[in-house]
Amino acid sequence: MKTALGDVWMRVPPLEAADVPRVPAEDDIRLSLSRIVAHPLFAKSIKLQRFLTYVVEEALAGRAERLKAYNIATVALGRADSFDPSQDPIVRVEASRLRRALTAYYAGDGMHDHVRILLNAGSYQPLFEFTGHDAVSSDAQLAASKQAGGMFADERAANSMSSRERFLLGLVVLLFLITFCNTAMLTLTVQKLDEVERAMGLQSAAVPRFEVP
Repeated sequence: MKTALGDVWMRVPPLEAADVPRVPAEDDIRLSLSRIVAHPLFAKSIKLQRFLTYVVEEALAGRAERLKAYNIATVALGRADSFDPSQDPIVRVEASRLRRALTAYYAGDGMHDHVRILLNAGSYQPLFEFTGHDAVSSDAQLAASKQAGGMFADERAANSMSSRERFLLGLVVLLFLITFCNTAMLTLTVQKLDEVERAMGLQSAAVPRFEVP
């Protein structure tokens, strides 16, 4: 009996060897965050970037319980201190956009990310989970993130250059219109003066002249 019980005990895996969900390290979470906000789905939306970054950093700092609509609106989304979540749905709207963007990201380019950042419906507290994919070296991921950030910075610079060009073109057109209007008004004024002078000349010719004998 002792031998049998001993055999059974030896076959039971120790408690520390059981499958216990691991929590991603902060560096891995922040690395994943940097990849997400540099992606085209997020790079053109400052609100999505700030929303996701704020909730992730608050959770990592141990302040997940503070992730309420008021704090997100006033800190991350730039709303005034008088913000009323019952009157302004901005947080709910942006949270829905963020969930859809994260779903699209992990269905595409983020499919093989080592760590996923999720935002479940009905909550503003992010979840961090391993995906089971092999982690790419941190140096390579950081280089990719910086490269992507540089590409988007160049794109934003190109867009801002186009905006300046459009502004200058609009200014030139405006100056042209002003010059044209002034020229037209001056021409009309000269024509009116000519008409007045001709009228005065006709009146002078119509007045009879009397010679003194």
